[in-house]
Amino acid sequence: MSRRLTLILLAILLHGCSNNQQIKTLAHADQMATTYWSDGAQIYLAPGLDSVELDRYKTVILEPVSYIDDLPAKAADITPQERQYLRRQLDQSLRQALGNSMIRVQQPGKDTLAVRVTITSLSRHSPKRGVTDYLPFRLVIDGASAVINTLQDEEEIVYSVAIEMEGYDATTGKPLFAMADQRTTEPVTVTTGSSATASLDPVVQYWSERFQQNWQRKQGTTL
Repeated sequence: MSRRLTLILLAILLHGCSNNQQIKTLAHADQMATTYWSDGAQIYLAPGLDSVELDRYKTVILEPVSYIDDLPAKAADITPQERQYLRRQLDQSLRQALGNSMIRVQQPGKDTLAVRVTITSLSRHSPKRGVTDYLPFRLVIDGASAVINTLQDEEEIVYSVAIEMEGYDATTGKPLFAMADQRTTEPVTVTTGSSATASLDPVVQYWSERFQQNWQRKQGTTL
């Protein structure tokens, strides 16, 4: 397989749907090659990394999913229950996905990949409108909906979530790859001031399934 195709497959592995977000926890990102995939995730690959090197990793350790240290101070609109729900769901979903692709272990060995995931941003806000949403007809509909929601004490909300993932050799600590991604949930109408944590599930599922599917695709390739 050509090196270009190998890099493409590695980029697919790290997936995403993001923009150029500021890197917060990826200490080795500036030492890696930067690329992007079609849906926008920022991808970082160690120099010279290829599928042969990744193929030797048969076991995996997933560190507990965590939040960046200053997140609570920046996410005053997010309740502790919402933070706990996202962290728990993401941790459980990734463990299942990685377990379907590799053997999960507690202690590192020479063939062990370590994966660290950090939630760097979590916010709840009203949906942003695109250009086509501001046509006169849509303004009338939105205006009527807003009046109804106000009378019923309801509001439409979305969550925006950003994560950073890094994979490294569990024995040597050598950085292998990293990814930064940000996604927004579908709008949900809730009672004003209440949560809609279940709307986070599709985002969590997307990240986990994409990683699992593309890791398995990578394993099926050879140079």
